[in-house]
Amino acid sequence: MDTPLTPFLRDIEQRFQQVSGLPNRAYYKILYCQINEAPILTLGINPGGTPSNTNFDGRTHKNGAVAASSVSYFENDEHDIVDCKWR
Repeated sequence: MDTPLTPFLRDIEQRFQQVSGLPNRAYYKILYCQINEAPILTLGINPGGTPSNTNFDGRTHKNGAVAASSVSYFENDEHDIVDCKWR
């Protein structure tokens, strides 16, 4: 289910991937949730582990552990920081 922001989020990711040359979501993460106005911003290093241990869609690790709460653009209000277990 797309939201009004989905085309914008898709465009950001496509442009980032083109400029960076990174092949798939196992190598980067620029979206952790829907973009909403909020009084706080979370920034940090990638807690998801190495690309060699992450499946190409960035959703799961090779051992099956969840690496992201959404394989797409968080249309169902998923949130990687809140809905995933990080080490």
